[in-house]
Amino acid sequence: MLIVRWQGSGTGRSALSPSGLRQSVQPSCHLILSDPARVGSYGPTWCPERSPTCAHELWHDFVMAVSVRVATPEDAAAVGEVHAESWRVGFADRFTADELARAIQRRRRMWSGVMAHDGFPLSSLLVAEDTEAIIGFLHLGPARERTGDGEIYALYLVPRVWGGRAAHLLMDEALLRLSAQGFDRAILWTHGEGRAATFYNKTGWQLTGRQRYEDLGDDLRALVVEYEHPLIDA
Repeated sequence: MLIVRWQGSGTGRSALSPSGLRQSVQPSCHLILSDPARVGSYGPTWCPERSPTCAHELWHDFVMAVSVRVATPEDAAAVGEVHAESWRVGFADRFTADELARAIQRRRRMWSGVMAHDGFPLSSLLVAEDTEAIIGFLHLGPARERTGDGEIYALYLVPRVWGGRAAHLLMDEALLRLSAQGFDRAILWTHGEGRAATFYNKTGWQLTGRQRYEDLGDDLRALVVEYEHPLIDA
């Protein structure tokens, strides 16, 4: 049985069922999943955000089976939707409304063309899905600037699963694949602050000290920083 223990400024309470959990969520509380057998290798999970959304993210991992596989051409629309939704929520404070709207539309449409191209290796694109839909994707391959390194080109998830294990599953599979391809190191470029940087800082990635302005299309540029991660033999 999954016991949910609440701590915070509100009244302490427990939830012993999915409906009980959802009814018990209070914005003033932190969530602890305190049954290690159910949590598995992650152990007890501390939810740092004071919001019902955080509880939903964690509960998703227990009630929805998440799997990772190689993308197919039929996934293009779903991948585009993940990309667009992630940008819509994640970058709302970085660009003007008009800039963001153009960028979202570009990302919603781009994957149909990219994945239909004869030269695009579908094996470089991983998708995560639950029992409802594709919820995330990761694009990987040889580093664009450094010979001998692998690179994570993109990692995006729909906002409803941010903070869950889907990102970990995608990243673990990607690092295994890059290692199997003979790379000793993986790199990626991302914004230097925010949710993505927090994830990388907690999962073994290290800043290299390199940074640059990246062309995001639609006359948008952003300062990004480089992370690296050692790879072990597959």
